Amino acid sequence: MNETARVLLVAAALTGVGLAVFAQRLLRIDPAEPARLIGELRFSHWMSAALSAVGGAWLGLAAARVTQPPAMIDLTIAIALIVMGAWTLQRETRQALATLCIAFLVHAVIDIGHRPGWLATDLAPRWFTLGCAAFNLLLSALCFSVIRRPDRARGRGPR
Repeated sequence: MNETARVLLVAAALTGVGLAVFAQRLLRIDPAEPARLIGELRFSHWMSAALSAVGGAWLGLAAARVTQPPAMIDLTIAIALIVMGAWTLQRETRQALATLCIAFLVHAVIDIGHRPGWLATDLAPRWFTLGCAAFNLLLSALCFSVIRRPDRARGRGPR
């Protein structure tokens, strides 16, 4: 494993653990409390930054191979991820988290699409595309866990 792989692995692990701890602490707060809404807003902002960072990583990979026609598809997707991350900052919190959940999920599928050859297979090493897919799935699950509110927590269901 080279130094770049180690750095990316540590960065992804620390980011994933940090966001998971944030989400876990957020889920302990009663949904009726104002602190929960504030926490969800902050969480959505961090997830927006994470989506833009994922897009930035792929932007760099695609820009390095811009002369290859399949790389233009990845370049477009990367720019769309960055724009989506910025766009969610202006949305209502729950809408932003739902959009981020879907965006991370779709990007995980796109990452996996590099391996069967649907997209440029030589754009990134196999470990990177599979690792990025796993990272995106984790972030999608975290967004979903924060917006998912059981009826009991909202006070609508039987106690």
